[in-house]
Amino acid sequence: MSRGSRVGTGAGARRGAAGADGHRHGPGARRCGEMVEYLSDYLDGDLDAALRRTIDEHGGQCPPCRAFIRTLRATVEAVRSLPRRRLGRGAVRSLVVALRKASGGRL
Repeated sequence: MSRGSRVGTGAGARRGAAGADGHRHGPGARRCGEMVEYLSDYLDGDLDAALRRTIDEHGGQCPPCRAFIRTLRATVEAVRSLPRRRLGRGAVRSLVVALRKASGGRL
């Protein structure tokens, strides 16, 4: 995966960076913020084995990230368990208008 080459390449990752709650990781450890951008793909099983292993290892050493992954996983499972309903045409039109407005017309 092309994004995998970017994880942990910053100076903070080489020195050991402080996590969101001030905890520190050893040299070469991934920073917490670098993990977040990969978590959707992680939960969907769409990461290559090396990057998945990196996230697993980080979560094993980082209680805040482990809790975040657990909470995100539970949220995704809860949303997926909701009944699927079709939207009426008016609702779809309203949603498209709102999304276009929110994106500054880029949609």
